[in-house]
Amino acid sequence: MKLSVYLFHYSLMLVRKLIPLVLILLFTNGYSELKDDEWGTEELFDDIVVVSVNGKITHGDRYRLFFHHTSTKKCNLPQSYISFYSVAGNAKEKFEDLPSKSILTEINQSQKFLTQVVDISDFIAGMRALLYVGINSVEQLIEHHKDNDEIKIELLAFYDQEDERILPVDIEEYFDIPRNTWSLNGFEEAVGAGKAECLSRVSSSNKEIKF
Repeated sequence: MKLSVYLFHYSLMLVRKLIPLVLILLFTNGYSELKDDEWGTEELFDDIVVVSVNGKITHGDRYRLFFHHTSTKKCNLPQSYISFYSVAGNAKEKFEDLPSKSILTEINQSQKFLTQVVDISDFIAGMRALLYVGINSVEQLIEHHKDNDEIKIELLAFYDQEDERILPVDIEEYFDIPRNTWSLNGFEEAVGAGKAECLSRVSSSNKEIKF
């Protein structure tokens, strides 16, 4: 089965490197001062600029962009993550033995791509999974979303990458609400601000090294 790969490039190596960072993300309440349904900056890490927005269906499941200020190039290539909270029956047991870490996902009811589960954690009365969406340039992100009001994402099925096939498992047995919607209010401004802040930190770091 061939998949149309949205705008993002799938990268398992990158995911593995980021796992120690995203573990913290699941339990952070750094978005308490952000406005609902509007993109803004989160104060999560000292070495990463994060912009995000809350989910409309499941509020706490945010869509996040990470800007790493280790180089000017990386400041233009934010990494995208989404989280999904589940209170499905026996969620803990199920999440500890997922059929696959790869999930066939659909955006805006039009394009299918693969997301990767990079972490699972206990959360309130259920479980939460953090999914790596991919990486794209700031320009690509803005261009892709410029005519939309929101981002709609639905988890369709677990996917076996080795055999390139959809697994015959009901996704809703694991994710009782396998869809969420995120507003694009302030998206372009927030992404631009995230990149600018990232670049300023790169510049500051370089000055400190020269000094």
